[in-house]
Parts: sequence; structure tokens; C-alpha cells
Amino acid sequence: MIPRQARESLGRAWCALLEEKTGVPHQIVPNPGSEEARAQGCLCPVIDNGRGEGMMGGEAKHPVSGLPVFTINLLCPLHGNSDWLDLEET
Repeated sequence: MIPRQARESLGRAWCALLEEKTGVPHQIVPNPGSEEARAQGCLCPVIDNGRGEGMMGGEAKHPVSGLPVFTINLLCPLHGNSDWLDLEET
């Protein structure tokens, strides 16, 4: 289990990274596929992410952190990062 302070620190770092990448201030990023995320432009799968609860309705857990697992769309403005894609210009 990740200590609460470490989770909060990671959350702040994630929000700062998203703000840097998108230019939009981020306080709390809603879970991929949730209604709140969709309202903010999320492109991640809704059904695969259990409508924001995580894969398999939140039953699928990360083996180390024990947190729910999500499927993200790399082009999602909230959760993805198109820089990860290796696209060649044609």
C-alpha cells in the first residue's frame, strides 16, 4: 500500500504535468471514463473503465499499488499523452 502522503504528492505532480502539457489548470483529474472526465473532454473508454470505477468495476487492481486499473486513450486531453506515440510524418 502506498502511504497517503506519497499518493498526494504523486497526485500533485500529475496535476502539474497535465497543466504543463495542456495549459489548463488542473486541481483534480477525474477517473478515465467517468461522467466528470467526459464533461472535461476525456476520450478514454467508458465501458472498459467501468464508468470511472476502473476495469471490471474496480475489481482489477494494480499488483503493487492496489489501486484500480484504467484503460486510457493516448490522445485523451486529460489522461493521455500523444508524445508517447511514435508517428512518422508522411
